[in-house]
Amino acid sequence: MKAYMQKFAQSLMLPISILPVAGLLLGIASFIDSGAINGEGNSVANF
Repeated sequence: MKAYMQKFAQSLMLPISILPVAGLLLGIASFIDSGAINGEGNSVANF
């Protein structure tokens, strides 16, 4: 049973470790696309 639980916990490590990176990418994408929501065009072009 202990070996099964260790294998199960190990299989959950990768998805949980990817969550912060996915959140950062979503934040960056929403910053880039925030001008499109307001009708201002691409905010990257404003730099």
